[in-house]
Amino acid sequence: MAVGIILFFISVSLTSNISANISVKSLIDNINIEINRINNTRKWSILFFGGEDSFISMKTPDTNYGSNETTIVRNRYGNDSDDWEMDTLIRFTPSIPNSVVVVHATLHLFYWSHGETDPIGRVLNIYRITSDWNESLVTWDNRPTVSTELSSNSTVPSTYGYLGWDVTDDVKSFISEQVENFGWQIMDEHYWGNNDIPMACFRTKEYNGVSPYLEIDVTTPPETPMRPSGETSGKMGVEYNYTTSTTDADGDLVYYKWDWGDGNFSDWLGPFNPGEKVSASHIWKKGCYEIKVKAMDDNGAESYSWSEPIEVTMPFSYDVSYMQFWMKILERFPHAFPLLRFLLDFNH
Repeated sequence: MAVGIILFFISVSLTSNISANISVKSLIDNINIEINRINNTRKWSILFFGGEDSFISMKTPDTNYGSNETTIVRNRYGNDSDDWEMDTLIRFTPSIPNSVVVVHATLHLFYWSHGETDPIGRVLNIYRITSDWNESLVTWDNRPTVSTELSSNSTVPSTYGYLGWDVTDDVKSFISEQVENFGWQIMDEHYWGNNDIPMACFRTKEYNGVSPYLEIDVTTPPETPMRPSGETSGKMGVEYNYTTSTTDADGDLVYYKWDWGDGNFSDWLGPFNPGEKVSASHIWKKGCYEIKVKAMDDNGAESYSWSEPIEVTMPFSYDVSYMQFWMKILERFPHAFPLLRFLLDFNH
């Protein structure tokens, strides 16, 4: 029920003509969503709050920290021990309607303090978690598995505030259900090797005011382009022109990619205004081809499908020198080969 209400709020906000700086907020079952127009552009930013967060500590392997107001990221190597590692775990469960396309996604955590040596300039890596976990139960000993492929990284700044990680590819995979969403693990993997190990401290959702959040920028893709119009038959080696158009609910500029049916594709051509009739041309060899076209807006969102195709036939075209040879024969023998004369006259 909660998910249904959330989708309703998102759909209404994305499809309504809401002026800049107006947001829609919904707090349902500890899931807080805020939707804003981005800098008065045609993209929308959806903010998800209230996910799961905790940290795990190598030094206290059977302790759960899910109720803490702080998560910690620290490198594992000390002067005489290698049990100092602390990693942050975090997960959100975004619900995005099918009518929009994800453009960009950023995970934000509020960096509020540090322990021991200032971690300024240290790179914090983020990895996609690949098995389930529970913030109230997770410890170092039962920690989830993690992908070996780095998702993103971010550098600890010199001042406190929100720190962001680019998680666009992961979020797209979660939403398309290519991989299951278990969230991320944040790690400091740069060897320190001394006492006073740099340690970055972040606020959790349990701390009121500066919760972690997942920001997803979305846009509405253009409509599927109109079926191309133009000649349905012609001669090979001759350039033919075809026309199409599409609309975009956000009024974004539009690009077009043409599939010429012979294994060749155009580049993304544009930009054009939505609704504007646009043309492109191509040359074919002998054969029968299906031409279709796809649209993309200037935010990178592609139409969900290619247009309906138009079928084009390019019949055989006689070689000029070959035709000239037979014309000379017929000039010399005007009453011979009547069928050949008819074909040459028809095709000339």
